[in-house]
Amino acid sequence: MSRILHLLRHAKSSWDQPAESDFDRPLAPRGERAAVLIAAHFERSGHSPGLIVSSPSRRTRQTLEPLLGLFCPSPEVRFEESIYGAGANRLIALIQGFDDAVDEALLLGHNPAIQFLAAALCGPGGASLLDSKYPTGGLATIALTVERWHGVWAGCGELLRFVRPRDLAAAYEVGTE
Repeated sequence: MSRILHLLRHAKSSWDQPAESDFDRPLAPRGERAAVLIAAHFERSGHSPGLIVSSPSRRTRQTLEPLLGLFCPSPEVRFEESIYGAGANRLIALIQGFDDAVDEALLLGHNPAIQFLAAALCGPGGASLLDSKYPTGGLATIALTVERWHGVWAGCGELLRFVRPRDLAAAYEVGTE
């Protein structure tokens, strides 16, 4: 048995309000369009996470919004303060605590931790792709060769797919710029 883990970096955020805290920055219009593309990708992919764990920042919540109501049955959605500012090791520890009744999960967070986590889980096979650039809105789908979430460790995954909003825009013939 394997588990499926989706690692999503929040979509493009706005820098229009320099006085705003980093935590409270909203999505830019380009990010809003990318979030819709990510939802369309999930809808067509056949994937349906039973658990979504997200940073509580404003931009991650806005990235998540188009996904809500998409999956059947509806997944449990949790906002974890510890994701904001976490490193890859902290995220692995978080994943190890996922409920084993869930076979497929989505973790929505920030770089550099999401990129480092994806590269660590995929080992040398997927790391070269993930080391170069993990843009905002980037989504890695990883098959984990573990029976229980507690068994997640560096190198236990195989990268199934990595998509970027610009890839999705081309596939669905819409613009993200």
